[in-house]
Amino acid sequence: MKHIVKLDKGKYIHLDSYGERKELSLGTAFVWSIAIGIATITTGAMLGTDVTKLIQMPNHSTQPLKP
Repeated sequence: MKHIVKLDKGKYIHLDSYGERKELSLGTAFVWSIAIGIATITTGAMLGTDVTKLIQMPNHSTQPLKP
């Protein structure tokens, strides 16, 4: 944020100040992970795939075939 500080009569200084960078909290990480999950599921739905079941087990019959 830019602001002007008066030093003396007719003398001013323009300052730029920036807030401190906050650490990534557990709540923020949770919200980001939920947002990324929703975006992934939405993208998969637009492409016509179910991203929750990407690895599908083969469906093999355990019964021998009858002749």
